[in-house]
Amino acid sequence: MTRAEASREAEDTVVRLFAERLLPSRGWAQVLIAGGLEHRWAEFLAERGYDVTVMEPDARSLEEMRRRLSAGRLSATLLPLAPSGPIAGRYAAIFCSERVLDEAPDRREAMVRLAGALTRQGYLFAAGTASRKGEVTLAPGASTDEGGRTPGLTRLGRAADSALGRAGLDLLAARGWLWPLQALRPLPPPPGQRRRLTERGVLWSLKRARERLVTTASEACIEGFPRSGNTFSVFVFRQWNPRVRLADHLHTPLQVRRAVRLGVPACVLVRRPLEVVAALTLNGRVSDDACFRSYIGFHRRLLPLRNGFVTCRFEEITEDPSIVVTRLNDRFGTSFASAPLTSEGKEWVLSALRAGTHPRTAGLPDLFGAYPTDDKERSKDARRERLSRHRLLAEAEAVYAALCADAR
Repeated sequence: MTRAEASREAEDTVVRLFAERLLPSRGWAQVLIAGGLEHRWAEFLAERGYDVTVMEPDARSLEEMRRRLSAGRLSATLLPLAPSGPIAGRYAAIFCSERVLDEAPDRREAMVRLAGALTRQGYLFAAGTASRKGEVTLAPGASTDEGGRTPGLTRLGRAADSALGRAGLDLLAARGWLWPLQALRPLPPPPGQRRRLTERGVLWSLKRARERLVTTASEACIEGFPRSGNTFSVFVFRQWNPRVRLADHLHTPLQVRRAVRLGVPACVLVRRPLEVVAALTLNGRVSDDACFRSYIGFHRRLLPLRNGFVTCRFEEITEDPSIVVTRLNDRFGTSFASAPLTSEGKEWVLSALRAGTHPRTAGLPDLFGAYPTDDKERSKDARRERLSRHRLLAEAEAVYAALCADAR
Protein backbone atom coordinates (compact mmCIF):
# COMPACT_ATOMS: atom_id res chain seq x y z
CA MET A 1 0.00 0.00 0.00
CA THR A 2 1.39 3.40 -1.01
CA ARG A 3 1.55 6.35 1.35
CA ALA A 4 -1.28 8.10 -0.52
CA GLU A 5 -3.51 5.02 -0.30
CA ALA A 6 -2.77 4.66 3.42
CA SER A 7 -3.66 8.32 3.95
CA ARG A 8 -6.97 7.92 2.10
CA GLU A 9 -7.82 4.80 4.07
CA ALA A 10 -7.12 6.62 7.35
CA GLU A 11 -9.35 9.52 6.28
CA ASP A 12 -12.12 7.10 5.30
CA THR A 13 -11.89 5.50 8.74
CA VAL A 14 -12.17 8.88 10.45
CA VAL A 15 -15.24 9.78 8.39
CA ARG A 16 -16.86 6.42 9.14
CA LEU A 17 -16.26 6.70 12.89
CA PHE A 18 -17.46 10.30 12.97
CA ALA A 19 -20.66 9.48 11.10
CA GLU A 20 -21.40 6.48 13.31
CA ARG A 21 -20.83 8.25 16.62
CA LEU A 22 -21.23 12.01 16.31
CA LEU A 23 -23.40 13.08 13.38
CA PRO A 24 -26.99 14.10 14.26
CA SER A 25 -30.01 11.92 13.59
CA ARG A 26 -30.04 10.28 10.21
CA GLY A 27 -32.68 11.16 7.67
CA TRP A 28 -32.24 14.91 7.83
CA ALA A 29 -28.60 15.72 8.70
CA GLN A 30 -27.14 17.83 5.91
CA VAL A 31 -23.62 16.75 4.88
CA LEU A 32 -21.40 18.33 2.23
CA ILE A 33 -18.59 16.48 0.46
CA ALA A 34 -16.18 18.73 -1.41
CA GLY A 35 -14.12 16.72 -3.88
CA GLY A 36 -14.90 13.19 -2.75
CA LEU A 37 -14.19 11.43 -6.03
CA GLU A 38 -11.16 9.58 -4.68
CA HIS A 39 -13.08 8.47 -1.56
CA ARG A 40 -16.25 6.52 -0.82
CA TRP A 41 -17.65 9.15 1.51
CA ALA A 42 -20.72 9.94 -0.58
CA GLU A 43 -21.77 6.31 -0.92
CA PHE A 44 -21.11 5.55 2.75
CA LEU A 45 -23.16 8.48 4.06
CA ALA A 46 -25.96 8.17 1.50
CA GLU A 47 -26.40 4.49 2.37
CA ARG A 48 -26.93 5.49 5.99
CA GLY A 49 -29.69 7.96 5.19
CA TYR A 50 -27.88 11.29 5.39
CA ASP A 51 -28.85 14.16 3.10
CA VAL A 52 -25.65 14.28 1.05
CA THR A 53 -24.53 17.12 -1.21
CA VAL A 54 -21.45 16.53 -3.38
CA MET A 55 -19.54 19.44 -4.90
CA GLU A 56 -16.82 18.90 -7.49
CA PRO A 57 -14.70 21.57 -9.21
CA ASP A 58 -15.10 20.11 -12.71
CA ALA A 59 -17.84 18.55 -14.82
CA ARG A 60 -15.96 15.27 -15.38
CA SER A 61 -15.74 14.58 -11.66
CA LEU A 62 -19.43 15.42 -11.20
CA GLU A 63 -20.39 13.01 -13.96
CA GLU A 64 -18.26 10.27 -12.45
CA MET A 65 -19.89 10.80 -9.04
CA ARG A 66 -23.33 10.67 -10.67
CA ARG A 67 -22.43 7.38 -12.34
CA ARG A 68 -21.15 5.85 -9.10
CA LEU A 69 -24.21 6.90 -7.12
CA SER A 70 -26.58 5.66 -9.82
CA ALA A 71 -24.79 2.32 -9.90
CA GLY A 72 -25.46 1.96 -6.18
CA ARG A 73 -29.02 3.32 -6.51
CA LEU A 74 -28.15 6.09 -4.07
CA SER A 75 -29.43 9.65 -3.89
CA ALA A 76 -27.37 12.82 -3.47
CA THR A 77 -27.40 16.43 -4.62
CA LEU A 78 -24.60 17.13 -7.12
CA LEU A 79 -23.39 20.72 -7.56
CA PRO A 80 -20.40 22.42 -9.17
CA LEU A 81 -17.83 23.80 -6.71
CA ALA A 82 -17.18 27.40 -7.73
CA PRO A 83 -13.63 28.71 -7.20
CA SER A 84 -14.90 31.65 -5.11
CA GLY A 85 -17.98 33.00 -3.36
CA PRO A 86 -20.07 31.60 -0.49
CA ILE A 87 -21.10 27.96 -0.34
CA ALA A 88 -24.87 27.55 -0.60
CA GLY A 89 -26.69 25.82 2.27
CA ARG A 90 -25.86 24.89 5.88
CA TYR A 91 -24.27 21.60 6.85
CA ALA A 92 -23.71 19.65 10.06
CA ALA A 93 -20.44 18.34 8.62
CA ILE A 94 -18.26 19.13 5.61
CA PHE A 95 -15.69 16.66 4.30
CA CYS A 96 -13.06 18.21 2.02
CA SER A 97 -10.48 16.16 0.11
CA GLU A 98 -6.80 16.97 -0.20
CA ARG A 99 -7.26 17.52 -3.92
CA VAL A 100 -9.67 20.45 -3.47
CA LEU A 101 -7.35 22.19 -1.02
CA ASP A 102 -4.31 21.60 -3.24
CA GLU A 103 -6.09 23.16 -6.21
CA ALA A 104 -7.28 26.19 -4.22
CA PRO A 105 -5.24 29.42 -4.63
CA ASP A 106 -5.08 29.78 -0.83
CA ARG A 107 -5.51 26.71 1.36
CA ARG A 108 -6.58 28.50 4.54
CA GLU A 109 -8.95 30.79 2.67
CA ALA A 110 -10.59 27.72 1.12
CA MET A 111 -11.11 26.28 4.62
CA VAL A 112 -12.67 29.53 5.86
CA ARG A 113 -14.97 29.54 2.84
CA LEU A 114 -16.12 26.00 3.56
CA ALA A 115 -16.53 26.72 7.27
CA GLY A 116 -18.93 29.54 6.39
CA ALA A 117 -21.43 26.88 5.33
CA LEU A 118 -21.32 25.02 8.65
CA THR A 119 -24.02 25.11 11.28
CA ARG A 120 -23.00 26.62 14.61
CA GLN A 121 -21.78 23.31 16.03
CA GLY A 122 -20.72 21.89 12.67
CA TYR A 123 -17.42 20.16 11.89
CA LEU A 124 -15.08 20.62 8.95
CA PHE A 125 -12.87 17.68 7.98
CA ALA A 126 -10.18 18.87 5.60
CA ALA A 127 -7.22 16.76 4.49
CA GLY A 128 -6.81 14.89 7.73
CA THR A 129 -7.62 17.82 10.06
CA ALA A 130 -10.87 18.45 11.87
CA SER A 131 -12.05 21.83 13.18
CA ARG A 132 -15.21 23.09 14.82
CA LYS A 133 -16.83 26.07 13.16
CA GLY A 134 -15.49 28.72 15.52
CA GLU A 135 -11.94 27.36 15.49
CA VAL A 136 -11.05 27.84 11.83
CA THR A 137 -8.02 30.11 11.42
CA LEU A 138 -8.66 33.19 9.31
CA ALA A 139 -6.83 33.44 6.03
CA PRO A 140 -4.86 36.63 5.32
CA GLY A 141 -7.13 39.22 3.74
CA ALA A 142 -10.36 37.46 4.66
CA SER A 143 -13.20 39.92 5.27
CA THR A 144 -13.86 40.52 8.96
CA ASP A 145 -16.17 42.64 11.10
CA GLU A 146 -15.17 45.21 13.72
CA GLY A 147 -14.15 42.48 16.15
CA GLY A 148 -11.87 40.78 13.66
CA ARG A 149 -14.31 37.90 13.18
CA THR A 150 -15.51 36.49 9.89
CA PRO A 151 -19.27 37.05 9.50
CA GLY A 152 -20.97 33.67 9.37
CA LEU A 153 -18.31 31.85 11.41
CA THR A 154 -19.20 33.41 14.74
CA ARG A 155 -22.81 34.52 14.32
CA LEU A 156 -25.34 33.53 16.95
CA GLY A 157 -26.72 30.02 16.71
CA ARG A 158 -30.11 29.32 15.25
CA ALA A 159 -32.69 26.73 16.20
CA ALA A 160 -31.80 24.51 13.25
CA ASP A 161 -28.16 24.26 14.36
CA SER A 162 -29.01 21.55 16.89
CA ALA A 163 -30.63 18.15 16.53
CA LEU A 164 -33.54 19.11 18.78
CA GLY A 165 -33.98 22.43 16.99
CA ARG A 166 -33.97 20.80 13.57
CA ALA A 167 -36.55 18.24 14.66
CA GLY A 168 -38.66 21.09 16.03
CA LEU A 169 -38.49 23.01 12.74
CA ASP A 170 -39.49 19.89 10.84
CA LEU A 171 -42.48 19.43 13.14
CA LEU A 172 -43.53 23.08 12.74
CA ALA A 173 -43.14 22.88 8.97
CA ALA A 174 -45.06 19.62 8.62
CA ARG A 175 -47.95 21.08 10.67
CA GLY A 176 -47.92 24.29 8.59
CA TRP A 177 -46.99 26.57 11.50
CA LEU A 178 -43.43 27.45 10.49
CA TRP A 179 -44.32 29.62 7.50
CA PRO A 180 -46.67 32.04 9.36
CA LEU A 181 -44.08 32.34 12.15
CA GLN A 182 -41.38 33.19 9.61
CA ALA A 183 -43.67 35.67 7.87
CA LEU A 184 -44.18 37.53 11.16
CA ARG A 185 -40.55 37.58 12.26
CA PRO A 186 -38.95 41.03 12.64
CA LEU A 187 -37.30 42.43 9.52
CA PRO A 188 -33.63 43.48 9.75
CA PRO A 189 -33.11 47.19 10.46
CA PRO A 190 -31.51 49.45 7.83
CA PRO A 191 -27.68 49.36 7.81
CA GLY A 192 -26.18 51.31 10.69
CA GLN A 193 -29.47 51.57 12.59
CA ARG A 194 -30.99 49.71 15.52
CA ARG A 195 -34.57 48.59 15.93
CA ARG A 196 -36.84 50.62 18.12
CA LEU A 197 -38.58 48.83 20.97
CA THR A 198 -41.82 48.57 18.98
CA GLU A 199 -39.90 46.91 16.12
CA ARG A 200 -38.62 44.01 18.22
CA GLY A 201 -39.84 40.52 19.05
CA VAL A 202 -43.48 39.98 19.96
CA LEU A 203 -44.46 43.65 19.61
CA TRP A 204 -43.32 43.74 15.99
CA SER A 205 -44.90 40.37 15.21
CA LEU A 206 -48.27 41.51 16.59
CA LYS A 207 -48.02 44.70 14.54
CA ARG A 208 -47.29 42.76 11.36
CA ALA A 209 -50.09 40.30 12.11
CA ARG A 210 -52.58 43.18 12.34
CA GLU A 211 -51.33 44.57 9.03
CA ARG A 212 -51.40 41.24 7.19
CA LEU A 213 -54.44 39.51 8.68
CA VAL A 214 -57.63 39.72 6.65
CA THR A 215 -60.36 41.75 8.41
CA THR A 216 -63.69 43.31 7.53
CA ALA A 217 -61.71 46.38 6.43
CA SER A 218 -59.62 44.37 3.94
CA GLU A 219 -60.39 44.97 0.28
CA ALA A 220 -58.52 41.97 -1.10
CA CYS A 221 -56.49 38.96 -0.01
CA ILE A 222 -53.61 37.36 -1.94
CA GLU A 223 -52.28 34.21 -0.32
CA GLY A 224 -50.29 31.13 -1.21
CA PHE A 225 -47.86 28.53 0.01
CA PRO A 226 -44.27 29.83 0.28
CA ARG A 227 -42.30 30.02 -3.00
CA SER A 228 -45.49 30.24 -5.07
CA GLY A 229 -44.99 33.76 -6.42
CA ASN A 230 -46.37 35.61 -3.40
CA THR A 231 -43.82 38.42 -3.23
CA PHE A 232 -43.81 39.04 -6.98
CA SER A 233 -47.62 39.14 -7.21
CA VAL A 234 -48.13 41.33 -4.17
CA PHE A 235 -45.37 43.75 -5.23
CA VAL A 236 -46.95 44.28 -8.67
CA PHE A 237 -50.49 44.48 -7.25
CA ARG A 238 -49.42 47.21 -4.83
CA GLN A 239 -47.73 49.15 -7.62
CA TRP A 240 -51.05 49.25 -9.45
CA ASN A 241 -53.25 49.67 -6.34
CA PRO A 242 -51.22 51.48 -3.65
CA ARG A 243 -54.28 52.50 -1.61
CA VAL A 244 -55.98 49.10 -1.47
CA ARG A 245 -56.03 47.41 1.95
CA LEU A 246 -54.46 44.09 1.08
CA ALA A 247 -54.09 41.02 3.33
CA ASP A 248 -51.16 38.84 2.28
CA HIS A 249 -48.09 36.78 3.13
CA LEU A 250 -49.26 34.81 6.16
CA HIS A 251 -48.86 31.50 4.29
CA THR A 252 -51.70 29.76 6.10
CA PRO A 253 -55.02 28.38 4.82
CA LEU A 254 -56.71 29.99 7.82
CA GLN A 255 -56.17 33.35 6.13
CA VAL A 256 -58.08 32.19 3.04
CA ARG A 257 -60.83 30.60 5.13
CA ARG A 258 -61.29 33.87 7.01
CA ALA A 259 -61.39 35.85 3.74
CA VAL A 260 -64.09 33.54 2.34
CA ARG A 261 -66.13 33.78 5.55
CA LEU A 262 -65.91 37.60 5.57
CA GLY A 263 -66.64 37.89 1.84
CA VAL A 264 -63.27 39.48 1.04
CA PRO A 265 -62.14 38.92 -2.59
CA ALA A 266 -59.36 36.34 -2.36
CA CYS A 267 -56.81 34.93 -4.76
CA VAL A 268 -54.78 31.79 -4.00
CA LEU A 269 -51.43 31.34 -5.76
CA VAL A 270 -50.42 27.75 -6.54
CA ARG A 271 -47.25 26.16 -7.88
CA ARG A 272 -46.24 22.57 -8.65
CA PRO A 273 -45.00 20.75 -5.53
CA LEU A 274 -41.68 19.64 -7.03
CA GLU A 275 -40.71 23.25 -7.76
CA VAL A 276 -41.92 24.52 -4.38
CA VAL A 277 -40.06 21.92 -2.31
CA ALA A 278 -36.90 22.31 -4.41
CA ALA A 279 -36.94 26.04 -3.60
CA LEU A 280 -37.92 25.64 0.07
CA THR A 281 -35.10 23.21 0.84
CA LEU A 282 -32.33 25.39 -0.61
CA ASN A 283 -31.28 26.62 2.84
CA GLY A 284 -31.02 23.06 4.13
CA ARG A 285 -32.94 23.70 7.37
CA VAL A 286 -36.18 21.81 6.72
CA SER A 287 -36.39 18.26 5.39
CA ASP A 288 -37.99 17.24 2.09
CA ASP A 289 -40.55 15.13 3.93
CA ALA A 290 -41.68 18.03 6.15
CA CYS A 291 -42.02 20.35 3.14
CA PHE A 292 -44.12 17.85 1.19
CA ARG A 293 -46.38 17.22 4.20
CA SER A 294 -46.83 20.95 4.73
CA TYR A 295 -47.62 21.50 1.03
CA ILE A 296 -50.24 18.73 1.04
CA GLY A 297 -51.86 19.94 4.26
CA PHE A 298 -51.98 23.59 3.12
CA HIS A 299 -53.67 22.91 -0.22
CA ARG A 300 -55.93 20.10 0.99
CA ARG A 301 -57.51 22.47 3.53
CA LEU A 302 -58.37 24.84 0.67
CA LEU A 303 -60.26 22.31 -1.44
CA PRO A 304 -63.63 22.67 0.41
CA LEU A 305 -63.36 26.46 0.00
CA ARG A 306 -62.45 26.67 -3.68
CA ASN A 307 -65.82 28.18 -4.70
CA GLY A 308 -65.00 31.18 -2.51
CA PHE A 309 -61.72 32.28 -4.13
CA VAL A 310 -59.93 32.46 -7.46
CA THR A 311 -56.78 30.50 -8.29
CA CYS A 312 -53.71 31.60 -10.25
CA ARG A 313 -50.92 29.24 -11.21
CA PHE A 314 -47.30 30.28 -10.83
CA GLU A 315 -46.68 29.99 -14.58
CA GLU A 316 -49.59 32.34 -15.29
CA ILE A 317 -48.34 34.89 -12.76
CA THR A 318 -44.81 35.03 -14.11
CA GLU A 319 -46.11 35.28 -17.67
CA ASP A 320 -48.63 38.04 -16.91
CA PRO A 321 -49.11 39.16 -13.27
CA SER A 322 -52.23 41.13 -14.23
CA ILE A 323 -54.03 37.76 -14.29
CA VAL A 324 -54.48 38.15 -10.51
CA VAL A 325 -56.32 41.44 -10.94
CA THR A 326 -58.31 40.19 -13.91
CA ARG A 327 -59.64 37.13 -12.09
CA LEU A 328 -60.46 39.06 -8.92
CA ASN A 329 -62.39 41.67 -10.93
CA ASP A 330 -64.24 39.05 -13.00
CA ARG A 331 -65.19 36.87 -10.04
CA PHE A 332 -66.02 39.48 -7.40
CA GLY A 333 -67.00 42.53 -9.47
CA THR A 334 -64.15 44.63 -8.10
CA SER A 335 -62.38 47.36 -10.07
CA PHE A 336 -58.73 46.94 -9.14
CA ALA A 337 -56.34 48.60 -11.56
CA SER A 338 -53.83 46.76 -13.73
CA ALA A 339 -51.79 47.30 -16.85
CA PRO A 340 -49.96 45.10 -19.34
CA LEU A 341 -46.50 44.34 -17.95
CA THR A 342 -43.89 44.43 -20.69
CA SER A 343 -40.60 42.57 -20.55
CA GLU A 344 -38.97 45.83 -19.47
CA GLY A 345 -41.56 46.17 -16.70
CA LYS A 346 -40.90 42.64 -15.47
CA GLU A 347 -37.18 43.30 -15.41
CA TRP A 348 -37.79 46.46 -13.38
CA VAL A 349 -39.80 44.49 -10.81
CA LEU A 350 -37.08 41.84 -10.53
CA SER A 351 -34.42 44.54 -10.27
CA ALA A 352 -36.36 46.16 -7.43
CA LEU A 353 -36.54 42.83 -5.61
CA ARG A 354 -32.83 42.14 -6.17
CA ALA A 355 -31.88 45.61 -4.97
CA GLY A 356 -33.71 45.04 -1.68
CA THR A 357 -36.16 47.91 -2.23
CA HIS A 358 -38.93 45.51 -1.25
CA PRO A 359 -38.89 44.78 2.53
CA ARG A 360 -39.46 41.06 1.98
CA THR A 361 -36.13 40.71 0.13
CA ALA A 362 -33.95 43.34 1.80
CA GLY A 363 -30.70 41.89 3.10
CA LEU A 364 -31.29 38.37 1.76
CA PRO A 365 -28.55 36.58 -0.17
CA ASP A 366 -29.37 35.89 -3.83
CA LEU A 367 -29.92 32.20 -3.15
CA PHE A 368 -32.89 32.92 -0.85
CA GLY A 369 -34.35 36.06 -2.44
CA ALA A 370 -37.82 36.11 -4.02
CA TYR A 371 -36.45 36.35 -7.56
CA PRO A 372 -34.80 33.95 -10.03
CA THR A 373 -31.02 33.62 -10.21
CA ASP A 374 -28.68 31.26 -12.04
CA ASP A 375 -27.35 29.89 -8.73
CA LYS A 376 -30.85 29.07 -7.51
CA GLU A 377 -31.72 27.30 -10.73
CA ARG A 378 -28.55 25.22 -10.66
CA SER A 379 -29.17 24.24 -7.05
CA LYS A 380 -32.80 23.37 -7.75
CA ASP A 381 -31.87 21.35 -10.83
CA ALA A 382 -29.65 19.17 -8.68
CA ARG A 383 -32.45 18.64 -6.13
CA ARG A 384 -35.23 17.88 -8.62
CA GLU A 385 -33.78 14.49 -9.49
CA ARG A 386 -33.90 13.39 -5.86
CA LEU A 387 -37.29 14.96 -5.13
CA SER A 388 -38.88 13.39 -8.22
CA ARG A 389 -38.57 10.01 -6.47
CA HIS A 390 -40.05 11.15 -3.15
CA ARG A 391 -42.87 8.97 -1.87
CA LEU A 392 -45.16 11.98 -1.19
CA LEU A 393 -44.78 13.64 -4.60
CA ALA A 394 -47.72 11.80 -6.19
CA GLU A 395 -50.05 12.80 -3.36
CA ALA A 396 -48.89 16.41 -3.57
CA GLU A 397 -49.42 16.45 -7.35
CA ALA A 398 -52.94 15.10 -6.89
CA VAL A 399 -53.84 17.91 -4.47
CA TYR A 400 -52.32 20.48 -6.84
CA ALA A 401 -54.31 19.10 -9.80
CA ALA A 402 -57.55 19.14 -7.79
CA LEU A 403 -57.05 22.77 -6.81
CA CYS A 404 -56.17 23.81 -10.37
CA ALA A 405 -58.93 21.78 -12.03
CA ASP A 406 -61.19 24.81 -12.40
CA ALA A 407 -58.59 27.59 -12.06
CA ARG A 408 -60.34 30.83 -12.81
